[in-house]
Amino acid sequence: MTTVATSYWPADTSEPILQTTVGGVLREAAAAGPDMLAMVGGVPDPAQRGRWTYAELLAEAEQAARALTTRFAPGERVAVWAPNLPEWVILEFAAALAGLVLVTVNPGVLPGAPGAVQDAAALGLRGSLPHDALRQDPEVQAARGFRPAHGGMTPVRRW
Repeated sequence: MTTVATSYWPADTSEPILQTTVGGVLREAAAAGPDMLAMVGGVPDPAQRGRWTYAELLAEAEQAARALTTRFAPGERVAVWAPNLPEWVILEFAAALAGLVLVTVNPGVLPGAPGAVQDAAALGLRGSLPHDALRQDPEVQAARGFRPAHGGMTPVRRW
């Protein structure tokens, strides 16, 4: 039997590495195809599905980024506690455009459960952004201990 002592995988140089950011990728897509469909909100009723072109997605992400920069400095960690929804994607791009570190919190994990974020301060979190639908949920009420000490909670839809 052969024992592997070193693990090595050579770099794939067949494609260039792009020197860009997540926000830069969105800006490039919006410049290349501003009217192209970028995102569709996944709800059961097709008539209720929101649709965003790349230009609209960029505009909303930039608006949210401006709102985030009024509360957080570049490099700070901000938690998002929300289910999969279009605002989550907008927030992800907004955080990138604002230079923030986005920390995801699984809304299905209750405080105290294995895998739950117990000490927001230890993670360096300055604030969290729960979705409005979660604010009335009993689990959200139970998560008061998750509140970051410095930034508090701000509902996602209030940017």
